[in-house]
Amino acid sequence: MDLLSSILKLTFDPGVSNRVLLNYGDKLGEGPLKFPQKLGKDIVPTVDSAYPLILDSLNAEFTLKFTVADDTAASLAESMRGVLDSLVTVAGLGVKQLKIEVQGITGHYWLVQYCGATEHEPWNDPHARYARTVRSYTLACAGISYV
Repeated sequence: MDLLSSILKLTFDPGVSNRVLLNYGDKLGEGPLKFPQKLGKDIVPTVDSAYPLILDSLNAEFTLKFTVADDTAASLAESMRGVLDSLVTVAGLGVKQLKIEVQGITGHYWLVQYCGATEHEPWNDPHARYARTVRSYTLACAGISYV
């Protein structure tokens, strides 16, 4: 797995539990982060017109997918514990705010009002020369603003 160094910090439930899902310098796998966005447009066919009615629901949603590799485990058993602990942690996250910070940009950040994990897959990397815990996240987000 090719690894990149993260320039983002993702804090779930900022100001309350402050669960950091991704930190500056964490090793990212599976390429760059992508933010596919759906813009909440509904197309409604109309009976008396050749053109459909396009409604804007003002709900811009996006998905955030990323994979983090952690090489801090001292043994394969400790790495497996990290996998199982990760399942417990993510199961209890619920839907909360997400704070997105970019390394090098101080004084401002992006705040997502509604964010929840829709998919989570932790595993041990059998191809690593040492105990590596890998966690893959998919987050569904809506209501982003620049603060």
